[in-house]
Formats: sequence, structure tokens, C-alpha cells
Amino acid sequence: MRDGMTLLISHPVSRIPYPVMSEQWMVRVEGREYGPVDEEDLREWKAEGRLIRANEVRRLGDERWFPAAALPEIFADETTPSESPAPPPDLVVRRRTWPEIYRESLRIYRGGFWRFMLFGLLTAVPMFVLQWYFPKVPLPDLSSGSIEALPAVTVPPICWLMFALVVLAWPVSTAGFQYVADDVLRGRRRSLAEQFAAALNRFGRMLSTGLLVYASYFFWFFGP
Repeated sequence: MRDGMTLLISHPVSRIPYPVMSEQWMVRVEGREYGPVDEEDLREWKAEGRLIRANEVRRLGDERWFPAAALPEIFADETTPSESPAPPPDLVVRRRTWPEIYRESLRIYRGGFWRFMLFGLLTAVPMFVLQWYFPKVPLPDLSSGSIEALPAVTVPPICWLMFALVVLAWPVSTAGFQYVADDVLRGRRRSLAEQFAAALNRFGRMLSTGLLVYASYFFWFFGP
């Protein structure tokens, strides 16, 4: 009390600490939310580089986001916070439910529908021409109980050409499907020409993988 007036002494407001670890957490990376996950999952993501200090987290049921670096239970072993952080991951891998898988697949399908169609035409068009010009082979009559030898068939050159185009276009088409789906999933925008060039760079690997797969089918079908 001073001169009949009350002197109010204001105390500095203490800083509100970040909440302690809870059982269920949500993680936000580049505007997308992942979770809910528990503390053990956060530790695994941090060890694998999928969770960095700059990512935002919040407790399930709480609307307040804060940096993951504020969780001492996760980043307590990092003693050099001044060093440059690792680049943020493109995706966070987690266990998804069947409805989530269905919704994500539908989103990828709608987002890349026309590009899926264009990459599919790389093999669909020559396959259609091959079947159109391929000579018709009569099926043997099995009602008589005897199997007759199939007649010799002369395959026109255009069929051989279309078959070669299918074999050459299949690796690019398959790799293109993967790149379109990956770009839609990551929210990355690339032109069709860039995706085609990326798929063409994987031609050798896709071709060798395809030959290995179909050779295995052929061996286990005809071998035994």
C-alpha cells in the first residue's frame, strides 16, 4: 500500500512447457498428417530418419502442434542441435487400414488417370494390332476322342513387328505406371515428358526383371 493506493506487483508468467509424452500422437509432415502412433513408433521413425526435429507433432485429442524437437524422450540423445538437420522425408511409412488403402488407391487412380491411360496405350495398341492380324488357328475337335495335330500357320511380318514393340514398350509402360502413382502420392508435379524420360532410364532394369519373372513362369509351367 503506497499513498492510499494499492501497488500491484506483477510476476513474470512462466513459460508453459510442452506436454509430456502420451500414448497416441499425430505427426504432420509438409501439411499431411500421419497417425495415430505411439511413442515406440516415434522412436522407430526417428531412428530411420522419417521423423526429424523440424516435424510437428501433437497429442491425440489436442489441437496444438509443436516441433518434435520439444520431445526429450525422442530427441534426448541429440547433443548438437546446432548442426544442420537432415532433409525432411517425402513420406512417412506406417500401418494403414484397408479403408485407408482403398481411399489412397482411389485418389492415386483419379489423380493420374489420363497418364495411366497413355502409358497403357504403349502396349495396348501394338497388342491389339498383333491380335487383329494374327491368323486364326482352328481348335481341334475333341469329341472324337483323338487329338489331331494343329495345322501349320504362317505368321505375317506385321505380327512379329508388333510383338517386338510390345516387348520393347512393356518396361517403359510398367515403369511409367510406377512414376505416375509415386508422383500423385507425393504431391509432386512433373510433366508427362519428364515421367516418360524417367521411365525410359529404367528400361534395362525393368526388362531384366520382366524376363526373370516370365522365365520363371515358363519354367514352372512347362518344366514339371
